[in-house]
Amino acid sequence: MKGKKMSITKKHFTKIAEIIANNKASNFSNPLSQKISLIDNLGDYFQTVNNNFDKDKFSSACLGGHVVTSNGVPEIIEQ
Repeated sequence: MKGKKMSITKKHFTKIAEIIANNKASNFSNPLSQKISLIDNLGDYFQTVNNNFDKDKFSSACLGGHVVTSNGVPEIIEQ
């Protein structure tokens, strides 16, 4: 798809809004877990609409580093 731009439609924005709305704070033990879940769910969706989407790169850009889990608690390791 090189050179061809993808248009984002109302359908895409509706799905993104749905993903964000379903990311409720009450479902998580801490804010970082909530943020990671949202990024992961958005990344999954973006992969369905673009085969070239790099979910790992997206996650790292959103978080400013990579996530590691220590004793069940996620932490961001800055790049």
